[in-house]
Amino acid sequence: MESSENQKKMQTIFLELVRRQQGLQQSRDRGFDIWNHLKQDIDEIFRVVRELVLPEYPDLNTVIHKETRPQRNYENELNRLWAKALDIFGSYFETRISPALKLIIEDSSQEGKSNLKEMQVFIFWNGLIPTLAGHGNPGDDLYLYVRHAMEFADEELVSKMIAKNLDTPHHSPEAIFGVCGLLLQSRQASQNGLMDDAYSYLIDASHMLGMYQSSEYIMERFDTVADSRKARMNAERRHCTDTRFILGKARVRELFYSLREEGADGVRPMWNSASKAMTAISKALVREIAQSRRTDIKISDGKIYELCKELCKQERHQKENPDFGIVSGYRLKDGTLIHFDDL
Repeated sequence: MESSENQKKMQTIFLELVRRQQGLQQSRDRGFDIWNHLKQDIDEIFRVVRELVLPEYPDLNTVIHKETRPQRNYENELNRLWAKALDIFGSYFETRISPALKLIIEDSSQEGKSNLKEMQVFIFWNGLIPTLAGHGNPGDDLYLYVRHAMEFADEELVSKMIAKNLDTPHHSPEAIFGVCGLLLQSRQASQNGLMDDAYSYLIDASHMLGMYQSSEYIMERFDTVADSRKARMNAERRHCTDTRFILGKARVRELFYSLREEGADGVRPMWNSASKAMTAISKALVREIAQSRRTDIKISDGKIYELCKELCKQERHQKENPDFGIVSGYRLKDGTLIHFDDL
């Protein structure tokens, strides 16, 4: 009889070990099995490409591999980027020309808009480019200027600039002039037979154009995106489990045991109720936060009460089954035990 009871007890222990191990493995999978998630993401992206995007371009292989890429030599790429630079210069030109002058030019003849475009092209080639050429290394200098503005600018100032003008450092007049300066230096290097330098300037110009266009894309949708993002973040904030909450739960667990003084027999008496445990723990946390100015933990009284109910239940179960208990978790360097059940 005794042997049978021992077998049942051992069976219960092994079943609990298996259950805990499965739970632990699931926790690890959620946090550390990066490769599977990465593979799934890549497979899904290419599924969309094959099923939705490629059918829209039935002649893609012919156009790209037999027509487009073979023609993308240095001269063609330089001319292509000059055309794009002239195009983005239009946004600068539009903001600088007097509205009255624009109206007069457009109204002066049936070719008014065409005349306005010709004026833009004339100023670009006969005003902007020669002026940039007179500054030595306009591409290098302005490329550095924009990079510096992106990496070292005052964040508050940048935010105000974006809010006011919907302009970012790589969507500014300096960026437009920088693209033109790089193309100018690329052409000069090519004329001097320095093709490696010429290509490097071309690459940087293409990079700046890409940044300009990506910024333009998002700035055109800025207000809509900002409203949508704010609403989504507010919703997530109400439902998310952040690090402060996880650390808060860990601290509640510690206080659940440490706030009870050991008796003469070395045993800590059980709480009379989850409500009393919650009250004591909440007061202790308030004192800790006030005295130590802790900002790394955050947990509401309602969550403390829920956790206390769970811990009281576990403690009663442990008292009824004193021979067995397994805790799966990870102990931080400061000694805090994070239970995998809380992840």
